[in-house]
Amino acid sequence: MGWDGLKYFREPLNNHVNFYEVGYRFKRKHWGKGFATEASVAIPDYGFTSLNGDKIYAITDPKNVNSKKVLLK
Repeated sequence: MGWDGLKYFREPLNNHVNFYEVGYRFKRKHWGKGFATEASVAIPDYGFTSLNGDKIYAITDPKNVNSKKVLLK
């Protein structure tokens, strides 16, 4: 089906360091079924409550309209 999760960055990326990034990637046949939206809500919640993260970032290609919509939710 794919994957989702948090990655912790210790090295600088885009002028940030020591932060979590939420990510997801699903096989095309699973696109448009709400899995990315569900993951983008559940994963940060886990990062804030269980890992005591204070900031969680996400990045997408600006041309990826659907992923952009998910992250804006």
